[in-house]
Amino acid sequence: MIDDRIVSFGLWCPSRTVFIDTMAAKTNPVTNTALATVDENGVLIPSRYVRAVELGEVVSVPASYDEETDTITPATMIEGHHVNMHAVGPLAGLMTANKPETGDIFERTNILSLLGEMNWQASAVGEPAGYVGSSGIKIFDLATITTPANVLAN
Repeated sequence: MIDDRIVSFGLWCPSRTVFIDTMAAKTNPVTNTALATVDENGVLIPSRYVRAVELGEVVSVPASYDEETDTITPATMIEGHHVNMHAVGPLAGLMTANKPETGDIFERTNILSLLGEMNWQASAVGEPAGYVGSSGIKIFDLATITTPANVLAN
């Protein structure tokens, strides 16, 4: 039987460097390896049962164009490094053990207990409200995003 459980959540990071350093320092509780590392070319290598889609800066307000496709108003970007994270299979099972199937990411998973002390923070630079740890990385529920990118389906 294939374990097709998925838990998806978003991260806002001050920079890609902070994201990579934090992922390398956090341990995947299923494999006892770093959540992610990078190779010699800077390519992200998530550990087993972890998927990460690095989005970088994201558009807050799209650009506007005239009939000749010349830019009238440039796009407004939300600064920082945005990442869609997905725990799959046994890691998703560990995160949802003894939790309800409904509610936001913080109610239906035990993700906060896996990440250590985090504090609630409202939106500061256009990113959604969520929990922030000492690294400055904010975790948030992807369901709060009006048009999420790269959504995984079961």
